[in-house]
Amino acid sequence: EDSVVGSLGERWARAWNARDEDALAALYSPACICVDIADGSSFRGQEGILDTYARTVAAMPDFHVRSDGCFTDGSDYVIEWTFTGTSSGVVREVSGASIGTLDGSDRILRRRDYWNMAALYGSGGRGT
Repeated sequence: EDSVVGSLGERWARAWNARDEDALAALYSPACICVDIADGSSFRGQEGILDTYARTVAAMPDFHVRSDGCFTDGSDYVIEWTFTGTSSGVVREVSGASIGTLDGSDRILRRRDYWNMAALYGSGGRGT
């Protein structure tokens, strides 16, 4: 397995946690198409991931992302992750998965995110 592809999940989490917009954008193809299945949103291109990043920082400035594992098979990948952050004074935690396709330069070309919105934004306190 290629070490660049094999470390995709760790590089992705590291870029988010370092608040490194350049590193985050570099993980995505300029032609990427990303869809969040939970909230129905989508974006295109590196500008889209930077907008998503800015909204995340504004909503939960203390967020932390952990890569729980990454699987690749050719250009297909899965990143399992856990996201934690404070919302309305309550620490929330949600696990999810990003599934997609890499381009020829091992950048994210297509991504679909699956997670439980109620666990992150629900009124039940700390979700799982």
